[in-house]
Amino acid sequence: MADTIIRIEEYAFIHCRSLTYIKWSTNLEFPQNVELAHDVFTRAKFLDKSPFPNTRTSYEENCQEIHAWMKNINNHEDYALHRACSSYQPLKEVIMSITEKKGLQAFKVKNEMGITPSQYLKENPYRDIKEKDIIESYIMKMMGENIDIE
Repeated sequence: MADTIIRIEEYAFIHCRSLTYIKWSTNLEFPQNVELAHDVFTRAKFLDKSPFPNTRTSYEENCQEIHAWMKNINNHEDYALHRACSSYQPLKEVIMSITEKKGLQAFKVKNEMGITPSQYLKENPYRDIKEKDIIESYIMKMMGENIDIE
């Protein structure tokens, strides 16, 4: 979706069972500034993985909480690598720093929507590095070799 969107109207994605996540043009995470009308995502597939029942009644009752969950899905420290990999032009240094702290297994940790940092990085059209490059640099560093990851 375009970054110029400021509001998504009611019923835009209602019952969209193929919608697993929304990819914004400069970020794979849901922007904080986008206003959501009440019944935007009722019964959308990605809500199956939310902490809320994926029913029309539940969506109506928990609308604000669901929207907050969507916008903050990767805000917990456990998802630092998710944020780094899904950001606009992810920084190699940031990804390496997180990987050094959390290990390579962090690339396979799923967030509440079931998305891994590997998936975010692979789908990110603004990345200039691949997971393979990070892994190679990480291994070389662990072996005592200091190489540039450009």
